[in-house]
Amino acid sequence: MLNTLLHDFKDFLAEYRESWNSNDAIRMANHSSNELKVRWAAPNAEVSDYGYENSREGWKQAYEMYKGRSP
Repeated sequence: MLNTLLHDFKDFLAEYRESWNSNDAIRMANHSSNELKVRWAAPNAEVSDYGYENSREGWKQAYEMYKGRSP
């Protein structure tokens, strides 16, 4: 059982890393659930909530920052 879980995790991690390095925001966002709900607490104690669509937009912005470089 443990070997199967480890193998599955390694397969997932390889795919996740390929997605990360693809510079494809939609591919990267596909690793998240459409029902994603996140609460972010900033260092200044400001709290913001966002979901899947915000996450997709965040990946697009992140990849724009890395344009021409490897993430």
